[in-house]
Amino acid sequence: MKANKSNIVFFTTGAMLTLFVMFGQSCGETLVPATTEQTIKKTENNGDYYTGIQDELTKSVSSFSDSLYEQGVAQAPFREPLIVGPNSCERSVDAVCSGGVRRLDFDGCSIGLGSKTLTGFRQVTYSDVTCAYENTGDRFEDTYNVVRTNSFNQQFLKSTENHFDYRGFNIGGGTVYELTANGFRTEVLGKRARLTTPNQGIVFDFSRRTLQPTIFEKLSENSVRFTQIDLEVIDNLNQWTANYRVSNLVLSDQCCHPQSGTVEVEYTGKFNDTGVITYSSCGKADLTIEQKTYDLTLDSCESDD
Repeated sequence: MKANKSNIVFFTTGAMLTLFVMFGQSCGETLVPATTEQTIKKTENNGDYYTGIQDELTKSVSSFSDSLYEQGVAQAPFREPLIVGPNSCERSVDAVCSGGVRRLDFDGCSIGLGSKTLTGFRQVTYSDVTCAYENTGDRFEDTYNVVRTNSFNQQFLKSTENHFDYRGFNIGGGTVYELTANGFRTEVLGKRARLTTPNQGIVFDFSRRTLQPTIFEKLSENSVRFTQIDLEVIDNLNQWTANYRVSNLVLSDQCCHPQSGTVEVEYTGKFNDTGVITYSSCGKADLTIEQKTYDLTLDSCESDD
C-alpha cells in the first residue's frame, strides 16, 4: 500500500456529514508493567543501540503520523470505503442520525478492494441532536471497536475501549473533535491499534493519547497546520513510550505523513533519550538522536483502506 492519499475531504458540513469505517480491535488484556531490570543499556550493538531498534523507532513514528492523519486530515469519521460491491460495508451516508448519534455495525462485510472484512462497530456522538457539525463550538466524540481481517488472515484491531498499556495505565475513550473559528481542536482520550498474524504473533501494539489538546489551523481545502501537538505513542510490545511535541507542522492530502517539518520526541521506558525527527518527503524521515542520524522509511498509515 502506498502512503500517498488523493481522495480526502478535510472539512465536511451539514448534510454531507458522514461516518467513516475505521478498523478496530477488542481490548481488555492486561500487560505487565516494565520493571527497572528490563531497562536496556545503550552500550549494546557496539555502542550504536538505536541501529538495533531502528524498526521499532520507525513503527512508532509511523503510528504518530497515522494519528495526525486521523485527527487532522478529513477527520477520521468522515472517510469512506474505497469501493462498493457485493457484501460491501455500509457507506457512511447510510448511518442514520438518531438523537445526535450515528452508528454503524459490521458483521464480516467487505471493504477496500474486497479482500478485507470488518467486524465490530463505530459510533459518533454529536453535541447537536441533529448531528450538525458546521459551526464554531460544534463537537462530536468518535468511538469504535473494530477488527479488520485481510486475505492473509492477519487481524488489524483498533479500539477506543479502555485497556491497560504496558505500564499498567488504563487508557481509552476515543477522540473528541471541536470546530474552532479557523480550524478545529481534538483530544485523543485513548485508543489502541494492534496487528497480529494468523499464528497470533504480534507485529505491533500501540496505545495513543494526547497529553493536551491538538490545535489545527485550516490552510486550504486540502491542508492543515498543527499549531500544537503533545501526543504520547506507547509501544506495548517493546515496552517504551515516545512523546511527540510539535508547534508548527503542515499536513496535506497528498500523503498520510508530513512531507516537511520537524518534531521533537522524548523516549522513556526501556531506554530514555530525546531526539528530533525531520520529514524530508512522503514516507521518508530522519531521526537525529545522540548526534547520530538514522534514515526512516515509514510504514503505510494504519488506517489505509
